[in-house]
Amino acid sequence: MQAKDLISSRQFEQALDALQRYKISSPQDPRGYYYAGMALAGGGRLQEAAAELRQALQLDSDSFAARYALALMLSRLNQLPEAIEVLRVIEDDEPPSQSTPEPLWLLADLHYRQESFQDALRVLDHYARIAPQDLRLTLRRGQIALLEGRFDDAVQLFRQARTQQPESPAIHHGLGLALWRSNDLDEARQSLLRAVELAPQQPEFLLDLGKLLVETGTASEAIPYLERATQADSPPAEAFFELSRAHRRAGNQPEANRYLERFRQLRDEQQAGIDRQEQLGTALRRGQDLLRHGNVRQALQAFQQAVEQDPQSWLAHSYLCKIYLSSNMLSNAAAHLAEMQRLDPESAEGNFLLASYRYRIGDHAQALQAAQKARSARPDYGELRNLLGNIFLALGRPEEAAREYTAALRLEPSREDFRLNLESVKKKEQK
Repeated sequence: MQAKDLISSRQFEQALDALQRYKISSPQDPRGYYYAGMALAGGGRLQEAAAELRQALQLDSDSFAARYALALMLSRLNQLPEAIEVLRVIEDDEPPSQSTPEPLWLLADLHYRQESFQDALRVLDHYARIAPQDLRLTLRRGQIALLEGRFDDAVQLFRQARTQQPESPAIHHGLGLALWRSNDLDEARQSLLRAVELAPQQPEFLLDLGKLLVETGTASEAIPYLERATQADSPPAEAFFELSRAHRRAGNQPEANRYLERFRQLRDEQQAGIDRQEQLGTALRRGQDLLRHGNVRQALQAFQQAVEQDPQSWLAHSYLCKIYLSSNMLSNAAAHLAEMQRLDPESAEGNFLLASYRYRIGDHAQALQAAQKARSARPDYGELRNLLGNIFLALGRPEEAAREYTAALRLEPSREDFRLNLESVKKKEQK
């Protein structure tokens, strides 16, 4: 497949062009969607990559490559529960397959990030049967022990990891924290200092060293490390609080007040962002649930609330657009379509909805352009192919309309409306 070579040479757009043509000719071949996902991921378009990989996995649920690639995309998008579900099937391999070490590691890491530590340890044990020499195992088990409050176990595991990788800053950092929690402050300080020496720009390491120095009565020594932590590209808000505390203990109250104010500002900004996302999620879930139960009016209000919470939410705009299109409130739909195009002009669903809108207002040329763009990404979508048939028929191109109706019916053979459209256009051709 030519696209594989193009992806290998990082020619992602050219690969996508080739794959779009391939998917039109072979819409049921999962390889087209898998490699499209790889090309999109290479270009940094992770949401679209995940959508393509979901389709590849739907067409071939046994595809190990598609399953792993989708889980990786979801992990990078921080959609951890879905990523775990995608990979859960590999836990059932007995004995564990030699081809699955990295997916198992990813599954353990997903559980770790979810703070499901017992699940993480269970998967790590499974992983260790395949790759017992992997040096990451001891470090990760030490990190879990530390987070679970098993400090003696954590110290032992980090010491073991240090003998394996003496130059690892993460190991020295973890050992320093475990020793600190065990009240072995001198050695904890030496370990945290070593972590900072090995990774001098890591704000987390600088922050923890500064905190320890403040707590052990050497606030003046802590200040330079904490200042470096606040100068990172994305500094932790806690670094400003600890720097305020260090200045206060060093007797510099004006500087303590300045950094405390900056901490409060950052904390409030972060909390406001978290609150907005939680409110957005609540509104979206409520709207989806109301739609499932047929309460369209209340669902509309919920999605409007979601847009108010986050005007950049493509998903909220798409739900509003669908509701307005189904209610024939075309001017309302147009406003949300404009936002969807601004936020994600390449979305297959967005271009399908745009084509539907253009078709309804009689702008058939623009409808065709949007529908063909959507088809290049989702040739397997029966509703879209039927819409394309309608557009071609409106443009006076019945042969192309028949081809699209045929494709729509092949994809969704139970749709009687698709069958009637195909029969109707064939009758017209026979006259």
